[in-house]
Amino acid sequence: MAFKLSKADVERKDGYVADLREAEGKLNDAVSTYNTEVTTRRAAVEAAVEAFNEILGEAGGFCEDIANEAEGQIDDKSERWQQSETGQFAIAWKDAWHQISLDLEPVEIEWPADLAVETEQMIADLENLETEKGE
Repeated sequence: MAFKLSKADVERKDGYVADLREAEGKLNDAVSTYNTEVTTRRAAVEAAVEAFNEILGEAGGFCEDIANEAEGQIDDKSERWQQSETGQFAIAWKDAWHQISLDLEPVEIEWPADLAVETEQMIADLENLETEKGE
């Protein structure tokens, strides 16, 4: 028994292939435009992140300097003073400044890969389907 598409069905299949090729071109153009825009915008974000991280580093250094200065002052006090309520307050204050200097970590952005759409094989598979199969 032979299987065969009608002329109308062959034309319909060919129409889908042509429409898909046209839509594929538009899709690829849109993806390319998107990727270009993302790359352009990415440069601005990277510059802003770099500026932010530079200030953050300076702020962290400032906090560490304050903690070190306080530690020096605390170390100059007697052990009795250090164990007093005032001394414990000073140590906690110094520790808070030291901790924030450690917590101010640089901002990092994980960038996604460019968009990519694989359509060629699907269209080729449709286009290459046999329109008839006989005995």
